[in-house]
Amino acid sequence: MLEIIENCLLLISLVNPIIAIPFFVAITNKQTIKERYRTAVLIAVAVCVITIVSTLIGGVLIKIFGISIASLQISGGIIILLIALEMLRSHQKIDESQKEDNKNGKYSVIVPLAMPILAGPLAISTIIIKSNETVDWGGKIGLIGSELLVGVIVWIVLRSSVPLQRFLGDTGVNIVTKLSGMILAAIAIEFIIRGVSIFCLNNKQLFVLS
Repeated sequence: MLEIIENCLLLISLVNPIIAIPFFVAITNKQTIKERYRTAVLIAVAVCVITIVSTLIGGVLIKIFGISIASLQISGGIIILLIALEMLRSHQKIDESQKEDNKNGKYSVIVPLAMPILAGPLAISTIIIKSNETVDWGGKIGLIGSELLVGVIVWIVLRSSVPLQRFLGDTGVNIVTKLSGMILAAIAIEFIIRGVSIFCLNNKQLFVLS
């Protein structure tokens, strides 16, 4: 039980659902209250699925495809940066099918909120490392239990942002969207820099030979 609590605290610090609140408010500003609650559930479930899959087969997938932690960081940073630039644009061009998806809570939910903002490269890599360190299934089940608890916490935090959305109104949401875009761009740059740093540290011999 103590190990589950420790893992849960670690994952909460990595997932950090508080940081997703302004992005959730910006993305769901055209949804009804019921649709926002449904979107919060969808994001929480997606976070659970991503983290549990990382626990069970994340290490195997990385070995099969030859993916490094550095590449996860860089690719995650690029995805976040592209989304941040869209948020910062004055006029976003979204076609009718995308608008319908947004109304139903499907558009721009899994990406970027569930992944890579919440279940990002750092969280996924940490989960894979802890899973590889756990030799017995009892430890893996405990880790999965922690991930389910984190999913519940993510749902609670996002659901509580609905009153904030009503308080802000359209103008407030627009301001939050622009600020969120700036913050998101900064997070993206940090992801990319961290990934490049890891790549350089792991491949010093390439620079020495050149």
